[in-house]
Amino acid sequence: MSATTRRVLLFGASGQIGQRVCARLRQQGWQVLAVSRQARASAAGVEWRRGELPDGGGGEGFDAIASCGPLDLFSQWYARADTGGARVVAFGSTSVHVKQDSSDPAERDVAARLRDAEARLADAAGARAVAVTVLRPTWSTARAATAT
Repeated sequence: MSATTRRVLLFGASGQIGQRVCARLRQQGWQVLAVSRQARASAAGVEWRRGELPDGGGGEGFDAIASCGPLDLFSQWYARADTGGARVVAFGSTSVHVKQDSSDPAERDVAARLRDAEARLADAAGARAVAVTVLRPTWSTARAATAT
């Protein structure tokens, strides 16, 4: 690995969105450490490690940390992990706004958990003085992304 190779810690790489994010990162020359609940064989540019959120090791030594999995579990991990100054990109959901006033208590709970997760993530990143981006794809944009 050259001194200029960028390293990313990627959660949720085996999921629908994560597979595409992983492939795109590799196309752009990133070295990916992918964390999955299931053991997987490593391939060129992608090292797989077995792990499950919110548990897991630290994230120090990475240029970026990305999460394509459940935001609430990722935010719990991130708040506790030693991550250095890595930039963070995580997928959330528009449900944080769309379902907050739902008549269904389960949907309101989803919105509240997402809101709490976003706040936890922002607080932890702010304490570390690092940038964090939360992407909230809608169903139609997520569906379009899988078609490419």
